[in-house]
Amino acid sequence: MRVEYTYNRLYRERKGFLVGRIQPFPSLPSVQMADLDDSRGIKNAMTRLIISLDTLFRHIMREINGRLDLSNIEKYSATITDTGTADSENTITHDLGFVPTAFIVTNIDKAGVVYASREANWTVTQIFVKCSTANTAVDLIVLR
Repeated sequence: MRVEYTYNRLYRERKGFLVGRIQPFPSLPSVQMADLDDSRGIKNAMTRLIISLDTLFRHIMREINGRLDLSNIEKYSATITDTGTADSENTITHDLGFVPTAFIVTNIDKAGVVYASREANWTVTQIFVKCSTANTAVDLIVLR
């Protein structure tokens, strides 16, 4: 009996949904049940599996690292030069023309957490955020 799984099948089934040209994932090794009869065989099978998984994850990261960016996402970059007292509300005015659903903090000059405030009141021109630390400078990107 053979235990085998390949990511090439997954690639073929999903390739219509992928953007760009991505090479098929490497196959995981085949393991014969006879290989698992002794501890040496198990060790060899596990070693081959670990090496194959490492290769697979390196392949995935190589594909993602070259293609992941925010250049084709509707966004607005904003800076809060001073958040004021801790947990006070800051209004960010944007020109996106739609109500954003998220933001990403790209830089913060102190240890703190920037979090959404009054999300139900976000509009096509404004969002509201708070910072857990007083007098903090924050750069963020507002997203659709």
